[in-house]
Amino acid sequence: MLKKYYKFILLCAFLFISGCFQVLSCESKFSINELPDAIFNKPYYQKIEISGGAMASENSINWEITPENSGINIKKTIDKNSTLYSGVEISGIPIYQGDIKIRLYGYGSPPSGCTFDKIMILKIISSSIK
Repeated sequence: MLKKYYKFILLCAFLFISGCFQVLSCESKFSINELPDAIFNKPYYQKIEISGGAMASENSINWEITPENSGINIKKTIDKNSTLYSGVEISGIPIYQGDIKIRLYGYGSPPSGCTFDKIMILKIISSSIK
């Protein structure tokens, strides 16, 4: 009889532990993997959705743009159905010719430690090429 309960307890523990790993695992997903090219001195706009964890804090999404003062700006977007941050909008008029490196990084929850860090390259081309 005790052996029967032992097997039942082991089964329950296994299901509980495997369920926790499913719930606690996180992987941030981006709506696009590459940025479309931008044309020098022409308006640019691209929205990127980021999913994989609730981003409730204003510090949940951060970025770096290299080089600075390239004419490109980024702002956070908020999900229409909640107060959570859902991604970013990249916009502006590029005044720099060449590649612009955009690093998006931050975190979602749960669990703590659910982070993302993605580098995207925005290629600025002259209008005569396109």
